[in-house]
Amino acid sequence: MQNDLRIISELDYFRLMNRISADIGDPEVDPCNLHRLYILLNTSRRLKPEEVGDDLVTMNSSVVLRNVRTGAKKIIQIVYPGEENTVTQTGEWKDEVTVYNPIALSVLGLKKQDIFFDWSGTQAEPVRIEQVLFQPESQKLFNL
Repeated sequence: MQNDLRIISELDYFRLMNRISADIGDPEVDPCNLHRLYILLNTSRRLKPEEVGDDLVTMNSSVVLRNVRTGAKKIIQIVYPGEENTVTQTGEWKDEVTVYNPIALSVLGLKKQDIFFDWSGTQAEPVRIEQVLFQPESQKLFNL
């Protein structure tokens, strides 16, 4: 199971705090998810981007998630609001979820092999972060 302490890069922290400020009052943004993100950011350990391990889920990371009970697999990329459905440099489409999505809020700041519970269905499902396919910090892409 996961350690309750999340780790967030300082760049993600400041960018997301600015995003929260900009999105307060936006009728398309669920205030509960804004609040969840705010709490997550303020209860997480912050690291300089250069100190972030390559197994950590950060903004713009692509990760493989596997349902522990069923074995079903899903690949997602966590993006900033308004950046969904962008085409990658290789021309591929990504299954992108914004940071306000409950799944993104569940995995941001966790590490490879951590388990969280997905509450989007009729019952809580245990899900493991099986692999971090891409993480900007590991590639020294601090502008993403």
